[in-house]
Amino acid sequence: MTDTFRNHAVVLKDQDFVVIDRKEMVLYQVFKYDNGPDFSVDGLFRIVKDGKIGYADAKTYAVVIQPGFDCAFPFENGLARVSNNCKTEKQGEHSIWTSDDWKTIDKSGKIIQ
Repeated sequence: MTDTFRNHAVVLKDQDFVVIDRKEMVLYQVFKYDNGPDFSVDGLFRIVKDGKIGYADAKTYAVVIQPGFDCAFPFENGLARVSNNCKTEKQGEHSIWTSDDWKTIDKSGKIIQ
């Protein structure tokens, strides 16, 4: 199923990217970005559970911010924009998120704006 890995791996399962442990137990789903797994920015990548977005540590794979946002951008300089009142709008073959209620969080998940 996978190449050799130490503790965790990102694999494709049923058209979703998921993180598994050494026993091949699925820990969580990775946010899909541009037809692949989300990329790490500022040491974190986005994860999904029950349609909500959170963040996991790119080195340890530990969940650092529990999934709870409808829309969440990657971190940049220690901050990320998130919203629970957003819409997905199609723009050609791509989609964008729009919201009148963006909040800014830090890497602990604390809302700072």
